Amino acid sequence: MPINEWWADNSDERFWMEITDRTNLGANLLAPTTAKGGKETFSYTLVDHVKEGDVVYHWWSRNDPAAIVATSTVSGPPFRSRIRWAAHGTYSAGERTTAAFEAPLDDFVELESAITLTDLRSIERRLRQIRDDLQADVNGPIYFPWAFSDKRPMRTTQGYLVKLPAAVVYELGLVEDKIAEGRSSGRTSSTQSRNLGIGGRQQNQDLKRATEQYAVRVAAAHFEELGYEVHDVGATRSYDLHAVDSKGNEVHVEVKGSTTHAVAVELTEGEVQHWDDSYERALVVVDEIESSGLGPDYEMSRGRIRIWRDWNIDHSDGRLMPTRYRYTLIDD
Repeated sequence: MPINEWWADNSDERFWMEITDRTNLGANLLAPTTAKGGKETFSYTLVDHVKEGDVVYHWWSRNDPAAIVATSTVSGPPFRSRIRWAAHGTYSAGERTTAAFEAPLDDFVELESAITLTDLRSIERRLRQIRDDLQADVNGPIYFPWAFSDKRPMRTTQGYLVKLPAAVVYELGLVEDKIAEGRSSGRTSSTQSRNLGIGGRQQNQDLKRATEQYAVRVAAAHFEELGYEVHDVGATRSYDLHAVDSKGNEVHVEVKGSTTHAVAVELTEGEVQHWDDSYERALVVVDEIESSGLGPDYEMSRGRIRIWRDWNIDHSDGRLMPTRYRYTLIDD
């Protein structure tokens, strides 16, 4: 679907807003490539247009009241993926699995103060002006986060991902240098006077850790049901579980967990090189894990388990691809 990338030549325009009710807030951006009936939708296709380093603000409808509650950073280029999808919401009992746009997110941070629709309506005149100024400068759609009407209150745009103009981010006091600039010029918006800003604690590492630990527990339970004695050795070894059956046969188990539909996993050098003919290796992937909560104490549930016994990495089949290189620096 052709997208009007009006922001492409302006490095300041690096902000987006995700509109969602999903419970694993801060996980990768993920949207089907088409809606039901094969119709392309701009708010899905926009996922394929984010860039590494862009900032995504999360409008979370599960918050009471719904609000912008957190921010994440795009940590890599978008890629094609799969999604278990229903018409409203994802990561639930989806109706189908289909092709998807996905973009990796990192550095999930909760805002010190959530920004509600009531807060936004208090500066509706300014937001309308930002929209009107942008539309006057841009030839084509701008994918604005809010809809305005003279007959009904301002409301959030229906869709998944929308473009958040930098002027809105500055107006909300979410960029410190612009806050200082606005105050020095005597301009103080109603939201700035409330001292809104990015604060709180980073949560993405907590979510990753909870996902990984849950996947390890699921994998351990599987091998225990098969009669293995299982030990978690992830803290000291290059694999996660050491399983031994009643005959003394060892299985070294590598476990990967994901809140999305995993089509690939990342491996460390140690995980790739760990090999010996004296034991079996196994790969366990637990994906489509569901999470709830915003704080560090995430509750994980469900998930799909897939197991590859006698796992052997064949370097010649093209399935193992280098995605990062280490370069040793030598001073001249």
